[in-house]
Amino acid sequence: MDPNPGRACGSGGSRLVDEESWVRRAQAGDASALAYLFETHFERVYRYAYARLRDRAEAEDLTQQVFERMLRSIGSYQPRGAPFASWLFRIAHNMLVDRVRRAKAEERSLVTVLNHTVGADPEERAMSDLEAGDVAELMDRLSDAQRQVLHLRFAAELNVAETATVMQRSVDAVKSLQYSALKALRALMAEREASAAGQAGGGSR
Repeated sequence: MDPNPGRACGSGGSRLVDEESWVRRAQAGDASALAYLFETHFERVYRYAYARLRDRAEAEDLTQQVFERMLRSIGSYQPRGAPFASWLFRIAHNMLVDRVRRAKAEERSLVTVLNHTVGADPEERAMSDLEAGDVAELMDRLSDAQRQVLHLRFAAELNVAETATVMQRSVDAVKSLQYSALKALRALMAEREASAAGQAGGGSR
C-alpha cells in the first residue's frame, strides 16, 4: 500500500485514485482515513448546507448528519469512476430535500460565497461584487435547477463533473444550465441597477 496516499498528484485522474486509497482504508475501518475524508470535505459540505439553509446552526446540524450518514454508508460506496465528493454531496442534497419537505417550508436559497468568488468568467466576477442580501433576493427569482447548480458550483465548489453526478445530469447539461443561470442572474442585476438609477434620477428633480 502507498505509505502516503494523501500526497498531491499531478493529474485529476491521479488525485481520484489517490483519494480512493483513503476511501478503501476508511471502508476497512482505518480511523485516520475517516478523519482525512472528514477534514477534506467538511468545509465544502458546510458551505453548501449554509448556502441552502441560511442558518448556521441548521447548516452545522445537517453537515454533522451528512458525515454520520457517510460513516454508516461508506461500506457500500462504490467509486464507479466518479469522485467520492459526488457521492457525499448526493447524500447532502437528499438530506436537504428531506429536511425542507418535512418542514413544509419553501426552500431558502442563497449563494453566500458568490461575493467571494473571482473566476475567469466576467459574469462570475460581476457576481462577486454583490452583497449577500442582494444575491438572496435575485436568486429567489431563478429556477430550482438554476439555484442548485450555482449552489454546487460556487458554494460547494464542486467541479462540473461532480455537479453533474449530484444533479444526475450530463456534463453538457450542467454547463448549459450554469450558463443560463449566470446569464439570468446578470440580467436581474442589470434590471435592479437600472431601477435604482431611475429612482435616484427621479429623486434628484
